[in-house]
Amino acid sequence: MVWVYAANIRNLSDPLDKPKIMDSLPEDRKEKIVNIRRLLQRKQSLAAGLLLEYVKKQHQSFESLHYNVSHSGEYVICAVSPKIVGCDLEKIQEAPMKVARRFFCKNEVEYLGSLDENSRNGEFYRIWTAKESYMKMMGKGLSMGLGTFEVALGKGINLFKEGKRLDCYIKEYDLEGYKISVCSEDNCYADELLMVEI
Repeated sequence: MVWVYAANIRNLSDPLDKPKIMDSLPEDRKEKIVNIRRLLQRKQSLAAGLLLEYVKKQHQSFESLHYNVSHSGEYVICAVSPKIVGCDLEKIQEAPMKVARRFFCKNEVEYLGSLDENSRNGEFYRIWTAKESYMKMMGKGLSMGLGTFEVALGKGINLFKEGKRLDCYIKEYDLEGYKISVCSEDNCYADELLMVEI
């Protein structure tokens, strides 16, 4: 089973102004947060740490769990599962087609090029989050290469490498103005995002 938690960071205080807000976090996370210069990124890192600690408490009855976090704009998410899991959250903006043409597969670029601008923005981030969630699940991140496998959009999302479907499952979650993809070897997902106040 895969659970996905989300939190909004809008009302979080700046941890530099209120350091007590970091009391429940590990020392290495605190150190990372205070060294971040930009306020939004500081709050995102703080929220990721707080949400991860919350999720660990909710699932402490499990012997072994895998976690993955992502943040963008005013939200942070955390995916948790007994099997390896990766997640990605991206705020929808104008699709950077230069990035797509340079790093995406040919079919993905052609698909994006066939869409009107409004649809293209959302679909770019569907492809991006699907790729990123898979690479994070595999523990390789962007070093794996965005063009080394292909995203097939249709009824759901499937990933292919050299014509063969990759052995993983992607679930998308709705959050207005954002795209979320979660990738796991497990095809049993919570139906909805679990919203958390932090």
